[in-house]
Amino acid sequence: MRRHKDVLSLLKPSATSFSRANGFNKEAVNNFFDILEAEYRKHKYPADRVVNVDETGISLVQSKIPRVIGLRGKRQVGALSSAERGSLDPVICCMSAGGTFISPMLIFPRKNMTDLLMKGAPPRAIGRFHPSGWIQSNLFTDWLRHFIEKTKPTKGDTVLLILDDRNSHTKNIDIVNLARDNFISIISLPHKLQPLDKSFLGPLKHHYSEKYAGIFDMAKNEWDPMTLRSF
Repeated sequence: MRRHKDVLSLLKPSATSFSRANGFNKEAVNNFFDILEAEYRKHKYPADRVVNVDETGISLVQSKIPRVIGLRGKRQVGALSSAERGSLDPVICCMSAGGTFISPMLIFPRKNMTDLLMKGAPPRAIGRFHPSGWIQSNLFTDWLRHFIEKTKPTKGDTVLLILDDRNSHTKNIDIVNLARDNFISIISLPHKLQPLDKSFLGPLKHHYSEKYAGIFDMAKNEWDPMTLRSF
């Protein structure tokens, strides 16, 4: 490292499953863009009918604490959260290339659903539950029905839906049949190419953490009015 500091640096790798790493190669990427180009030539989709869907987990405990402006010399400033560790609640989000959004689906790790869980949720969002807290094939099928209800694709106004290569998407015959019956073309892309990760879900988690991280003076054991959050 000392001898080659101009070309080497210490990096922190992100955890990647073998299946995702193995599926991201030149052949898979070229295949995706070939299919995408063929679909564009066939239907000439406008921007608001090209839709990308992705899933993420929203933690009840803020994972990214924002930097704050405070008085010099103050060392013990905490960001108050509901607990030190929390579970992830999956969310299915989608948006079009034209910038339009479909209300999300929230999945709660519970055995039963109650309307109280949807209190304060985004307008027209829908909620589902599963004990595992993971998105199952039947839940994604429910989301597609929700998507069809909102976008209303027709034979003369088809929709191109781009999603990643999760099993709940690519190995779900109900999804294929629903899409075929409702004039939706589906293309699966390698997960590493997922555009919503950076353009939408990353900023969503950042602003969510900023919104709900209260600043607390740990030395005085009280809220610190002199500390400002950076919005």
